[in-house]
Amino acid sequence: MDMQLDNKLFGYICENYDRIGVHKYMQLTEVEKVNTARTLMDRIYVNIAESYNTINFETIPESAGDITKMKEYANLISSIDLLKDIEKNSKQEIPEIYVISKALENIIKFKEVFHMGFVQKNASVILLYNILTLALYCGVSLMISVLVDYINMENNDSVQVIINKKYNKKSSYLMIDALIKFNTSVKDGSFHKMIEASYRKSEPMTESVIFTAISVATAIVAIFAIIPLVKELIYLFYYSRMKLSDAAEIQANLINSNIENLQTTGSGTTKMIKIQKFFADKLITLSHIFAFKYEKNEKQAKVESKAKLTSNDVVLF
Repeated sequence: MDMQLDNKLFGYICENYDRIGVHKYMQLTEVEKVNTARTLMDRIYVNIAESYNTINFETIPESAGDITKMKEYANLISSIDLLKDIEKNSKQEIPEIYVISKALENIIKFKEVFHMGFVQKNASVILLYNILTLALYCGVSLMISVLVDYINMENNDSVQVIINKKYNKKSSYLMIDALIKFNTSVKDGSFHKMIEASYRKSEPMTESVIFTAISVATAIVAIFAIIPLVKELIYLFYYSRMKLSDAAEIQANLINSNIENLQTTGSGTTKMIKIQKFFADKLITLSHIFAFKYEKNEKQAKVESKAKLTSNDVVLF
């Protein structure tokens, strides 16, 4: 095992396990190092599986890796298009909309890979598809909740001011950050490596098969790289109890709310999108409740996702 791979392996162990000494680690053989990392990784997945199994993904698993087959997909696309219109009409950049749009593009890009995960019953691939798809739907509805006041009211604030207010002086939502991480991992190729690694991580090893140890170590490093994203989303959904049906209802109400584009006046007034009051009241109520459930539990999810395992959870040495 080369030094760079060895350092990455040790680094991920340190990120996820409390009080591990470099001296003890360096005394291990290559196979022992890989087995130690694999033991830790397996324990992490056991821990998060307890929370993951309580999440209601509703119709997502029925699509078997192909998000375009979901009955909620048409409204998802229309909602994203509307958010893009809001950005265009407000003449301001809303980078979160690009993040969401790119995440959808990437989920579709991997639909065959995700589908094979369902066919082969690969738990890691199925988990990733389920949580990323739920994050996308909820992310779109969160952005609707952020912008609903802007699209409904004669608001003198800029879009960015409204976004900053909704973030409660934070830089962004944890869910949007998770989708950014996903997009980045697709762009740099690490997401594809992680998918491939999920099929190799259980290969048996012996001291006499060093090549196998190196191969499995590479796979484990790839999987460790995606663990922060996985933990953040699982704990977020676990604590907030956010549901696909709630997110989809917000999107359906937005699409069905008889939206009318107002023409820009000659005085330079920004073109707005107006929603009839009956639909607007319902949409505002739904989106505010949805955002409240999210914001109330985001901090707890973030703390939980960064917690390290200890010797009480698993003994590595």
